[in-house]
Amino acid sequence: MPTMQIRRRASIPLLLAPLFVAAPLGCARPVAAPAESPPPLVFFEYPRQDEVVDFEEFTGRADALQSVELRSRVTGYLTKLHFADGEVVKEGRLLFTIDDRLYKAEHDRAEANVRLAEAHLGRVARDYDRVEKLRNTGALSGEEFDKVVGDKAESEAALNVARAARVTAQLNLDYTRITAPIDGRMSRRYADPGSLIKADETALSMLLKVDKIHVYFDVDDRTYLNIRRAINDGRMHFDGDGKTAVEVGLPDEDGYKLQGFVNFIDNKLDPGTGTLRLRAEVANPAMLLSPGLFVRVKLPISEKQKVMLVPEVALGTNQGQKFVYALNTDNEVVERRVRKVGKQYGRYRVLLDSDVQPTERVLVKGIQRVREGSKTEARPEPMPPTKGLAPATNQGGPTGDPSKPTGSASTSPAATTAPAPTRSGS
Repeated sequence: MPTMQIRRRASIPLLLAPLFVAAPLGCARPVAAPAESPPPLVFFEYPRQDEVVDFEEFTGRADALQSVELRSRVTGYLTKLHFADGEVVKEGRLLFTIDDRLYKAEHDRAEANVRLAEAHLGRVARDYDRVEKLRNTGALSGEEFDKVVGDKAESEAALNVARAARVTAQLNLDYTRITAPIDGRMSRRYADPGSLIKADETALSMLLKVDKIHVYFDVDDRTYLNIRRAINDGRMHFDGDGKTAVEVGLPDEDGYKLQGFVNFIDNKLDPGTGTLRLRAEVANPAMLLSPGLFVRVKLPISEKQKVMLVPEVALGTNQGQKFVYALNTDNEVVERRVRKVGKQYGRYRVLLDSDVQPTERVLVKGIQRVREGSKTEARPEPMPPTKGLAPATNQGGPTGDPSKPTGSASTSPAATTAPAPTRSGS
């Protein structure tokens, strides 16, 4: 009896097992395949082929085109000022007046001495004429004749001395009126009326010519050698004769809005710094440049040359090796090696040695979402604003529509847009 109970209990799980196994098989539903993700959206531009000028940037210091420290040539008391501090004056404008009473008296005395010498010479000249006639008759001794001749010579010399003294007195009298030697802007006055001014010692003010400005800057020895080799090879003209243009930028600006030209090149390098001093003359109509201001100078170091440029954002770096992602005709990403780059012009970088072709589409946006071989949805990048193109027009900076290829290629791969895949419901 106990044996049969054990067998019945053991058979119950065996009878229920098929029910539990059959239950999930009867309720199973088909599993949906994972939806295919759409290709990443990227934007592209075509490389540009333009003529640009290679350049170097330096820090310069502005200085006045002409500067004059005003001093008196005579000693005396300052009686009057004829300008306001900081005023712009023209050449010949009266600026200071020194007490001239003493110098006027000296001039009058010198004038009187001239008249005295002229009168004495007139009398001696008449004596000479008389003795000249008597000498021919033999009524006059040679000694007496020599005395009259000597008196005449002394009188002529005394007249010349008196006239020179009168010129000196006139100059001293004129020096009591100090005028502007050049057009320019006055500094503040260094002495007030009533002050004793010592000749050639007391500084009265400073006058600067600032409608044009000199900008001094130092070129390092490597740049100097590059320029000299380019000149020797005939690849550029560089001299201090005003034919080499430069651009000048202010400290609070990003670009270079002022134009000038090199008008001086020093004849030796500074052995202490290994640099060569250059000077540029820059027009200053708006008076933005002031002597002592530090500025940025862009100096061309080559003639115009045709190069390929791509947007700076398109360049990537992998373990020190620069590269650019481009698109093939199937909108697949391909990597193009960039072995050497040049200067940056605004948002564009010069490619000196690379595998990039002029007709290839270069990725500028969405680069982080793709890798080589990725399928993409490609669209042209909209035209950037004109002011984003930094190079000046005289340097042949890149221009044009970035969504169209430039250069000699007549055709380019068309931009295709892949349709967005639809996700199937379950």
